[in-house]
Amino acid sequence: MSGTMEYRKILIEKKSAILERWRKLLLDTYSPDAASFYGSVKDRFANPVGSVFSDATQKLFDLLLNESDPERICACLEEMIKIRAVQDFSPSRAVGFVILLKQAVLDVLNEQNKEVDVLHQFIKFGALIDQVSLFAFDIYVSCRERVYQLRVNEVKRRVSRVLNWTESTDPGGDPDPKRDCLESQ
Repeated sequence: MSGTMEYRKILIEKKSAILERWRKLLLDTYSPDAASFYGSVKDRFANPVGSVFSDATQKLFDLLLNESDPERICACLEEMIKIRAVQDFSPSRAVGFVILLKQAVLDVLNEQNKEVDVLHQFIKFGALIDQVSLFAFDIYVSCRERVYQLRVNEVKRRVSRVLNWTESTDPGGDPDPKRDCLESQ
């Protein structure tokens, strides 16, 4: 337990440096112009995206440090993911900013302690595993899109068959509802 407390203490001490590094890594996923704007314009109204990124990264980091409940973490994630969902990112790139937090922590802690070589190598391997999980996420989304498209095509095919059947069973062509009402009187 004391190791956990020491670890949290170090993360709290290095919080501002970790957040700064994480935000830089996040902004690096954008074009240089967009990254510059999102990172430099501090006005919440002139730069709502940058403001959400700044606020949400800090909130998410604090929630993780405090091991908050998943609902609160997901609510915080949703703020950022909504923005990235409408931008031109693959699913893995849209959510990959979460994994960049590990890189930010490693970068900041590595500056302080050069004796973390084994830990560094393990975390690099962990990052590779994370990347593979993001590839899996992309593949999953692609497969789900194909399943949904197959379902849409099946519904279209059924509707087409029903329309063809109704046209073939109607001997007079298109029915005129006014004529049908007058004839029944």
